[in-house]
Amino acid sequence: PEQTVDLSDQEEEIGEVSVSIDAELNDLPSNVRVEVTMALRLPSSALEAGIEGLADDEAAELVGVAFSVTITKEGLDDGTVVGNSRLTTKVGRAWAERHGIENVRIFRLSDSGDLTALATRFVEFDGDSAVFEADSPNGLSVFSMVALRPLPPTFVVRSLSLSMTTVGAGENVLVLAEVANMGGVQGLYVATLMLDGQPESGEQVLVGPQSSATARFGIAVRTPGRHRLQVGEATATLVVLKPATFEVTGLTVEPSEVMVGGLMTVSAQVSNLGEVAGDYDAALLVDGEPVDSTRVPVGPGLTDKISFAVEATESGEFEVAIGGASGRFRVLSPALFIFTDLSVSPPKVEVGQIASVTVTVTNQGDAEDARIVPFNAGGNTVGSLTVQLAAGASQKLAYVFTPTEPGDYALEVGGLSITLQASTADEGIGSGTIAILIVIGLTLLGGMAAGFWKFRTSILRPSVG
Repeated sequence: PEQTVDLSDQEEEIGEVSVSIDAELNDLPSNVRVEVTMALRLPSSALEAGIEGLADDEAAELVGVAFSVTITKEGLDDGTVVGNSRLTTKVGRAWAERHGIENVRIFRLSDSGDLTALATRFVEFDGDSAVFEADSPNGLSVFSMVALRPLPPTFVVRSLSLSMTTVGAGENVLVLAEVANMGGVQGLYVATLMLDGQPESGEQVLVGPQSSATARFGIAVRTPGRHRLQVGEATATLVVLKPATFEVTGLTVEPSEVMVGGLMTVSAQVSNLGEVAGDYDAALLVDGEPVDSTRVPVGPGLTDKISFAVEATESGEFEVAIGGASGRFRVLSPALFIFTDLSVSPPKVEVGQIASVTVTVTNQGDAEDARIVPFNAGGNTVGSLTVQLAAGASQKLAYVFTPTEPGDYALEVGGLSITLQASTADEGIGSGTIAILIVIGLTLLGGMAAGFWKFRTSILRPSVG
C-alpha cells in the first residue's frame, strides 16, 4: 500500500511525500513483518557521504534531500524471497522543479551496506506533486530521494600529439589536442595553440559531459630549431631542420691556358650547410655572363663536385665563377707574323752592285711558332728563311741582293713589295750574269732567329729550304 507522510511543516517545497512498493515475492513465508519509516533527512552521515561519492563519480554534487524511506522487514530475505521491486514516489512539485526533474535520483542502501544509484524515471506531475519511479533489483532496504546537480564543464587537455615531430622549414604539421570535460554538462572549449609562448591559432571544440573531443590545428614553422607547442597544460616539441643552404668553394680551371678551340674543365665543390637534402642550381658565369648550368642534389652536411666543360672560342683572359667561387683562365691566339718596314738601300744601283733589303717581322699572336719566310725577286722565289719567334717578339731580316741585268726588280717579303732600279754603265754585259742573294738574320726584342743563305745562278730555278 502507499505510505504518505506530510513533511510540509518541515520543508514546504517538499510537501506531502508518498511511496508505494510493488515487489516480486518468490515465496510467501509465515511470520512476515514489514515496517516503513519515512523521514526528511538521511538516516546517517555515512549514507550522505556515500551518495556524495557516487555523485562525484558522475561529475555532480548533492544539492538536496527530499526524504528517505527505511523498510524494516522480517521473514523476507533479499534475493531469495524478495525479487525485483518497483518504487513509485511522490514529492513536492516545487522542490522537483527547483532542482530539475532530470536531476532527481533515488539511491538504495542494501542491508549489506552496498549503495546503488537506481535508474530513476520521471512519470508525471500530479497536482502539486511530481511522480517518479525506480527499479530495485533483489531487495528492499533503505531508499533515499535526492537532487544531484551536474558540475559545470571543467576542461583538461590530456595530450598533445604531432603528425611529425621533425620537419623541414615551412612544412605543414597536424597538431591534435585531446580535450576532456570533467564536468557533468556539455561545454564549449576554446583551445589556443601556443608556439614558443605566443598564441598561434585557436579552435573551438564541443565536449560532452565526462567525455573527450579532439581539437585540430595546422601549423607550418619556418624558423629552424626546437619549438615548444602547448594547448592548455599539454606540451609537445617540434624540431624544424635548417633548410638546404649551399656554399661553393675550391674552383679550379684545368688547364688554365689553352689555344682557341681548346677545351677546359671548370670544377668546384658545393657543400650543403643545411639539415635537409636539397638541389643546388649551379650556373657557370664567364665574365659575368651565364654560359652553362646544371642541377646537383646534395644531402644534408655533404659535399659534392660540380664540373663544366668549356670550349675556348676567342682569345683573351677571362674570369669564371660558380656561386661565390671564382677563377681565371687564358685563351691563347695562334702565332701571327706581321711584316713591316720593308726597305731597300740604295733604291738605285748599277748592275753588279749590292743592294741591302731589310724587313721587320713581329709575332703578334700569343704562341711561339716558326715560319718559313720566302724572298721573291722579279716574281721568282730566290730564297727562304726559317724564323722562330716567341709571342710578342720581333726580328729584323736583312738581305744583300746584286742585280745582274738592268731594269726594275720587284722585291717581295711577307706580302710587302718594294722596287729596286738597276742600270748599267757598260752595255757589253750579257744575260749570263749571276744574281747573288745573301740573307742575314738579326734578332730584335730578344727574339732568336736562325738564318741561312742560298746562292744560285739566274739560269737555275730557285730552290726553297
